[in-house]
Amino acid sequence: MAKNYSYKESKVTTKKLVGVYDVDTHTLEVDGEDKDILKELEDFDGAILEVTMKVKEETDLADE
Repeated sequence: MAKNYSYKESKVTTKKLVGVYDVDTHTLEVDGEDKDILKELEDFDGAILEVTMKVKEETDLADE
């Protein structure tokens, strides 16, 4: 019989930015304001991060 037991407490801190990325300035335009990606990551200095990138495209089918 396999014995598998864990008892842990987890804490996740999330910061989400959604906008248009500019590769030349390393910024995201969020609600008309440029956000410097490196500046946004300063809160996580020394932490182990999980980074996920998504590209979202939508097609409005109501007009077709």
